[in-house]
Amino acid sequence: MNLLFIGDIVGRPGRDMVQKGLGALVEHYDIDCTIANAENSAAGFGITRDIGAQYVITYRPKRPLSAAKPGEYRRVEVAARRVGLYLRSRKGYVVLAQE
Repeated sequence: MNLLFIGDIVGRPGRDMVQKGLGALVEHYDIDCTIANAENSAAGFGITRDIGAQYVITYRPKRPLSAAKPGEYRRVEVAARRVGLYLRSRKGYVVLAQE
C-alpha cells in the first residue's frame, strides 16, 4: 500500500495547490491513500464545516490490520461527505507477510 502524507495545508493557496496537484501525484506514484494535515486549511481558523465537507473521507476497517493473516484480502471503501465529489480508490489490498 502506497501512502502519501501531506503536511499542513494552509489557507486558500494550500487548498488550491492540493486540488490542482494531488491527482498527478497519485497517478505518478500509484498512491493508495492520502493523509493530510488540514487543520490550517481555513487560514488559521481550523477546518470550517464547508472545507471539512469537501475533503474529509473515511476508511474504517472492520477488524484491525494486526488481526489479518498474510494473504488475506482486505476490502477498502471510501466515501466523501461532499455531495457530487468523485473519488477513486483501490477496491482493496492483500495483507503481506511480515519480514
